[in-house]
Amino acid sequence: MLFCFILGLHCNAQKPSLYLGDDFNQIPKAEYEKEEKEKHLLLSFETDSLFVYVKTKREIFGTLPPKKLAEIYKAYDAATATKVERNNSIVIQYYPGKDHCNSQGSKGFVKKKYKASNNKILGTKNTVPFFVYKNDKGLKPYKTVVDWHKDPD
Repeated sequence: MLFCFILGLHCNAQKPSLYLGDDFNQIPKAEYEKEEKEKHLLLSFETDSLFVYVKTKREIFGTLPPKKLAEIYKAYDAATATKVERNNSIVIQYYPGKDHCNSQGSKGFVKKKYKASNNKILGTKNTVPFFVYKNDKGLKPYKTVVDWHKDPD
């Protein structure tokens, strides 16, 4: 009987939860659970005393300084052997190398995503894709889907 009581207490004891947004600021649980999967990445992990849930934007937007922008156009021109018009936008998709996040899952699904992304970018007026990798380990299955280029920086 005592065993059942202790087991019941253990099962009912829950760790507190902490919900965080961008820049690790605390947010309400309802904001974390809001359906925005296309715009946000949902992460969660457990510590010895706490459940932590993090909701962060998938893409951060901003403005590059003119010098940095010129470097990107120059890198694109050199890597692709073509000169992109300076009024065109470049959409950069970056592959950092094989890691825990990109080493699992369906290769067929990822190939379709890269191809669809490339086609969408090409279908957007005054926009060109630039697929860049830091380390090509794990990239072999996707090299035939789009043109990948070594990160010049």
